[in-house]
Amino acid sequence: MKYSRLLPVIFALSLTVAAEEQRIKLGEDEVTIDGQQMELKEQGKVVIFRGDVVVTHQNQVLEADQMTQNKETGHIQAEGHVRMRRQNSDGTVMTGFGDGATYEQVTGEGTLTGKRPYLTYRDPRDRDKSVQVYATRFDFSERDNTLVGHQDVELIQSATSWATAEKATFRNDVQALTLEGGPPRPQMYRKMDKGEAYFNSDRMIFYLKEKKAELIDRAKGLLIPAQPASAKSEKPAS
Repeated sequence: MKYSRLLPVIFALSLTVAAEEQRIKLGEDEVTIDGQQMELKEQGKVVIFRGDVVVTHQNQVLEADQMTQNKETGHIQAEGHVRMRRQNSDGTVMTGFGDGATYEQVTGEGTLTGKRPYLTYRDPRDRDKSVQVYATRFDFSERDNTLVGHQDVELIQSATSWATAEKATFRNDVQALTLEGGPPRPQMYRKMDKGEAYFNSDRMIFYLKEKKAELIDRAKGLLIPAQPASAKSEKPAS
C-alpha cells in the first residue's frame, strides 16, 4: 500500500475536488483510489477521500467511508464500514471488517478496530475451511506477515465447533492460527457423533489448510458421551 506515490499526482489536481469518482493509476506497481470526493488540507500535507473509498494495491483492497492520509508521518486513517481484503496465491481469502483502521506507511503496520471487529478466512474450493475470528482489536504487520487479535477472541468454525482465547495470531505464510494467553486458558469445543468434547491448553494451533488442531502444554479434555436414542425416548416408570 504505497500511498506516498500518489501525492505528486494528487497535488497536480487542485486543493479541493468534488466529483463522482477520482481514480489514479501509477505504473506497473499500480495503486488505485476510488472515491466520491477528495480534499487537500494543510497545504497538501493531508489528503482526505470521502464516499465509498476503495484503495487497491496488488492483491489487497481497503474500503471505507472516509480515508485520511498524512504525508509527513505516513499515517493513514480509515473510518466507517471498513473492509480489508487480501487474496492469497493459493486462492484463499482473508477479509477483515470493522469501524476503523490505521496503516503506517513507514513500518507497514496497522490496526483494525470497532465495536466487535472480525476476520473471515475462506477457501472458495472448500467451505469446510471457512472460519471467523472475533476480537477487541486486530494488529497486522506486513513485515512479519502476521495478524494478531487481542482480548475476548472467538474462533468459530461452525455451529458445532468453536474456540476462545485472549490472543490469536494468524501467520499468513503457513496459514496457521495460534490461540494463547489468559487467564482463562484457550478453550475449544467440538460436537461429534459420539458426544461433546471440551478441551483447554496453554496454546492451540489451528492449521487451516490441513483442517487440524494441535494442543500444546498442559492439555486437558472432557468427553461427554452422547445419550443413546433409545435412552432419550425411554420414559420413567410410573
